[in-house]
Amino acid sequence: MQQTANMIGVVMDAKALLNPRCHPRTGPQRGGESSGLRASQQRPFEHPLLACAESSWASGSGLSAQRFPSFAAGHRVPAPHAATIDTHPQCDFDRTKALLQQSQGAVSTLLQFVRTAVVTFRIRYLGTGGYMTKGRLEAFSDGVIAIIITIMVLEMKVPHGDRLDELVPLLPVFLSYILSFVYVGIYWNNHHHMLHACTAVSGAMLWANLHLLFWLSLFPFATGWMGENHFAAAPTALYGVVLLMAAIAYYLLQQAIIRAQGQDSILKQAVGRDWKGKVSPVLYLVAIVVALRSPRIADAVFVAAALLWLIPDRRIEKRLAM
Repeated sequence: MQQTANMIGVVMDAKALLNPRCHPRTGPQRGGESSGLRASQQRPFEHPLLACAESSWASGSGLSAQRFPSFAAGHRVPAPHAATIDTHPQCDFDRTKALLQQSQGAVSTLLQFVRTAVVTFRIRYLGTGGYMTKGRLEAFSDGVIAIIITIMVLEMKVPHGDRLDELVPLLPVFLSYILSFVYVGIYWNNHHHMLHACTAVSGAMLWANLHLLFWLSLFPFATGWMGENHFAAAPTALYGVVLLMAAIAYYLLQQAIIRAQGQDSILKQAVGRDWKGKVSPVLYLVAIVVALRSPRIADAVFVAAALLWLIPDRRIEKRLAM
C-alpha cells in the first residue's frame, strides 16, 4: 500500500509540473488562455513549469522536500534555454556590434599583413620602388643576345683536314654568319641606346622586349639553314621573314617605351620621324619576294639594309647630352 501511494504521488507530481494553469502569480486560467505572464515579463532564468512545481509543493500536492531538496532549499533551477538565449533586443544589438568590431579588427590586421608582404616582394624581387629596373631588363637582354651569337658560331663545323682548300665548303656558312652577326650587333647597339632613354619599365615593355628576343633567337636557325644550302631560295626567303619580324618587334618595343614615357619623352624627341625604322621593313619584304626568283639579289638587299643601320646613329646620344 505504501508503494502504491508513492507511485500515485509521483504521478501527481508530474501532472502538477505539466499543468499550464497553475501559475503562482495569476492563478488558474479560463478557456485555454495562455498561462502566466509572457516570457519577456518572467523573472530571470525562471520557467513556468518550475513555478508550477513550487506552487504544488507549497500547497501540499505531493511534492516533498525529500524528493525535491532543491525546491526545499529555495534554489532556482535555470531552464535549459534561458541560460543561452537572451530575449532582450538591446543585449542582442550590443553583442552583434561587439562581434562586428572584432571581425573588422581581424580583417584590418589581415589586410595590413598582405600589404606588407606585397611591398616586400616588390622591393626584393622587382627592384626599389616596386618596379623592375631598366638595368635588370638590359642585363637579361644582353645575356640572351650573347647566347645567340655563341650558338651561331657553333654552327660552323671545324674541318678534319689541314689544308686551306677544305675551308671553301664553309664559305657560305661563314658569310651568313657575318651577316647575322652584324644584324645582331645592330639590334644590341640600338637596344642599349633605347633603354638608356627610358626612366622606368612597364609591363608592356617587358612583353615587347620578350617578343623581340624571340625573333632574334631564331637567327641561328635561319642563318645555319641559309649557309648550309648555299643561299638557296627557300632558306633565303625564311631569313628575310625572320628579319622582317624582328624589325616589327623592335618597332613595337620602341612604341611601348614612348607610350610609357609620354609624347614629350627623350626617345620620342630623338627618334623623330624614324625613317630608318619605316624603310627597313619595306626592304625586307621586297627581299622576301625577290628571293623566290633570285636569291642573290635578295642577299644584296639584306646587305644594303644592314649598311643602312651600320652607320652610327647618334640621335639618342645627342638628346641625352642636351
